Amino acid sequence: DDADDEDEEESSDSEEEEEEHLALTVPAPA
Repeated sequence: DDADDEDEEESSDSEEEEEEHLALTVPAPA
C-alpha cells in the first residue's frame, strides 16, 4: 500500500487533492 501511495503522489496532478488524501490517511499532528 505504501509503495502504491508513493506512485500515486507523482501521478497526482492536483497537489491540493494530495494534501487532503494525506490528512485522511495520516492524522494531523497535535
